[in-house]
Amino acid sequence: MDRKFLVVVIVFGLALVTAGLGARFDGGDWLAEITTPDWTPGALVFAEGWVAWYAAWCALAIIVAHGAVRLEPAPVAVWLAGLGTVLAWNWMMFGLHRPGWALGVMTLAVAIGALALLRGGRAHRHAVIPAFVSVAWLAVIWCWNIAIWRAGGGGLDSIVG
Repeated sequence: MDRKFLVVVIVFGLALVTAGLGARFDGGDWLAEITTPDWTPGALVFAEGWVAWYAAWCALAIIVAHGAVRLEPAPVAVWLAGLGTVLAWNWMMFGLHRPGWALGVMTLAVAIGALALLRGGRAHRHAVIPAFVSVAWLAVIWCWNIAIWRAGGGGLDSIVG
């Protein structure tokens, strides 16, 4: 099997599994009961935003992998960390109902996205575009998360209590 095709299959396979696991945490009644900002996007916008994030994150991996003579472990680790933090955010926000914890994880996700943006450009000039899309969506989610956290009383006691 061609290496490039195998990379595409693995990247999309991992992303689909991660998205499927994350979708298991939907927030249910809790999400309807909490105070959300007035600018909270509708469910369709959230769905489209996450599809865009996963597509951009996959495109980033594929561009970097196809441009590399030999795939280095650091870009793979960054890409997997991005998937892992998004999954952890879904679990903490919608599974555990802990906006404070989720905010910490989303902060890490934004940092990982920023690292991918900075490093991706060095790996391949076209990697900057999907990396930027990824960071932009994560920044929107970070703002939404912090607004929910603050509306719910935000502060250290909401993180540890």
